This record gives sequence, structure tokens and C-alpha cells, in this order.
Amino acid sequence: MGLAFVFGAVPAILRSSGASLDTIALFTLIGFFWALKMLWAPLVDRFGSRRYGHYRSWLISLQSLLALAMLVAGFFEPATNVKWLAVCVSAISLIGATQDLAADGLAVIILGDEERGLGNGIQTSGGFIGHMIGSGIALIAYDYLGWAATMWILAAATCLPLVNIIAYKEPSRASYVKGERVGFSALISFFKRSGMVRWLPVLLLVRAGIGAPHSLITPLLVDKGWTLTKIAVAITLIGGLFGISGAVAAGIALKHYSRKRVFLVSMAIGGIMILGLWRYFVTGQSDIFMIVLYGFYQMAYAAVLTAFHTAMMDKCAPASAATDFSLQYCISLLVALAVAAAVLPVAERFGYETAMLIGPVLLLAAAFAVYSQSGLLTPKQFRPLRTSRG
Repeated sequence: MGLAFVFGAVPAILRSSGASLDTIALFTLIGFFWALKMLWAPLVDRFGSRRYGHYRSWLISLQSLLALAMLVAGFFEPATNVKWLAVCVSAISLIGATQDLAADGLAVIILGDEERGLGNGIQTSGGFIGHMIGSGIALIAYDYLGWAATMWILAAATCLPLVNIIAYKEPSRASYVKGERVGFSALISFFKRSGMVRWLPVLLLVRAGIGAPHSLITPLLVDKGWTLTKIAVAITLIGGLFGISGAVAAGIALKHYSRKRVFLVSMAIGGIMILGLWRYFVTGQSDIFMIVLYGFYQMAYAAVLTAFHTAMMDKCAPASAATDFSLQYCISLLVALAVAAAVLPVAERFGYETAMLIGPVLLLAAAFAVYSQSGLLTPKQFRPLRTSRG
């Protein structure tokens, strides 16, 4: 919810409150904490409470602070307190990114080989639900209830996972880490492992290719006369439901088929859907056609991310779980953000139709990179901790 709020809701709310594009751009930069979180990931792996659980202690503290930051942000209206609001949004972004490190680190050590596909399907679905609430529902709530009430509702929703986190019993770190101390050198040593350099093209291309259309959709629909409410319902809410179904389907498929097969099939479907969106740009089909097509694109997008994150988890060592996962995540996200920023000037100069073709080209290159991985897409590098469920 925090990520969706910073990247999705805040820019729209600021603009509706009369903020300049320069101000909105500065707020967008605040969201880059998520793309840089690998820089402090070794701290999350190295430090943690033995009594309350290594990652669990981080999660309890950070989830509480995240709710508090949202609560405080409710006192600073965008139209009159931009500077203090920027401080609160920075805190939301930084705390949320660090909380994500702890959640990913915990997931890596407790999910078995056969569980990671479904686990990542659930995790990707959770991301879509968070986006639907933090961006779509937050915008609708802002229209009806105002700024303060919207932030306090988000703060209350952020407290809900604390019930599960407090009740959860994390396995002792000593049972799966034998005296290893994680340092910042782990950010470099990751790529010294066998085969990891060949894994780099996958990190660079997959998220950039499948996500390239995202930054084009909203401007295009605004140019076609769609209202913000219509965009929020069609793209964020309906598209989010399609995305959840795609993530769950991929998670189930990963229990029965190889990482590579699910990866490649999902990417192929995603490429076809992007070409369908390109056709919409060219021919201007009905709005219903656009909504359905975008929904199936979101299904493929979610399926690709589920397979992608599952394969990323397979590359993580237990001692440096948060660091290894976040390093891969941040590399892929930074390239994706760069591509998302680049396609907009291309659309301005050459049209949406030309810019939309960047996605399929990158996705085709990504498919070749995935196809060439062979043994790298098998979950045999590191064995996760096997624990009883409680």
C-alpha cells in the first residue's frame, strides 16, 4: 500500500491540489527508496532480535512505524503543507522499502522448493491488492472523504498485518546460519557465485520488457478523454483483479511445471497482449475492448513476476536472504524505471504506437536470456530452512 500510495495516489492528489509538475517530480523521486533498498539490505540480514525473531523483530517495528507515518501525514494537507508532507511521504517510502526487505528475507528462508511458486503467487497478489487500496481506493476515498480521513484509513489498514506478525513464531536464525556475518561485500560477492553473471541479462530485461507499457497507458487514456475515476476503476481495480488471478494461476502452475516453462509461457502471453494494446493504439477500438485487453495483460504481467521472483529466491543464500533478493529486485526495478521514463519521450516524438513496440522487443530478448539459463532455473543452489508450520 505504501509503494502504491507514493507512486500512484500522491502525484494525482498533488496535481488536483494545484501543485506544479516540478513538485510532483520531486515526490516521485522519493519513491526511489524502493529502487535503492539493496544498499541497506545487509543491515537487515546482519542485525535482528534473537528473542523476538530476526526478521520478525524488523517487521513488527517497521509495520508500526509505517502506520504511524501515515497517521501523521493525515495532519498535513497537500495544498498547504507540501514540505511537511514530503517529510512524511519520505518516511513512508523508506520504512516501507525496509519492511519489504525483512518480508522477502523471511519468505526466502521458510518457503521450500515446491512452495516458492505458490508463495510468490500469493505475494504478487498481495502487491496487486496493496496497489488497488493504496492507489485506486485511496483516490476514490480522497474524492469523498478528504485527505485526513484517507490517510487514517490507510494507517488503520496498515495495522492489520500486525496481528499475524505478532502471532508468528520465526525459526531461530542459528538453525540455518552457521556463524556467517553478512556485510556490504555481499552485494558484490553475489555475482561471484557460479553462473550468476549469466543470470544478469534476465534481471536487466524481464521486468523492463513486461512493464514497459505501464507508463504509456494512463497518458494515452487521458488523451482519449477518460476521467481519473474511470481510469482508477478500469486500470487499477479491474486490472488488479485480473493481475491477482494471473499471479495465483502462475503460482499453482509452478508446483507442476518447471520455472523455465512457466516463465516462457507467461512472457509469450504477455508479449501477445502488448501487441494487442498496440493494435488498440493504432485502430482505436472500443473502451470495453481496452479494459479486457489490459486485464489480460495484467494477468500475464503478474504471472511473469511470480515466475521471476520465484527464480530470484532460488538464487538466495539463507544468511543473506534479504540482501540477495533485494539486489536482484533493485537491478531489475532500476532498469524498468529507466525504460518507463524513456518510452514517454519516444511516444511524444514518434507516437504511442512506436513507443509500445519497445516492450515486445525487450521481452523477446528477455525470452532468449531465460531460454539460455538451463540449470540456473532449478531450485538447487540453496536449500531453504524446513520448518513446521505454526
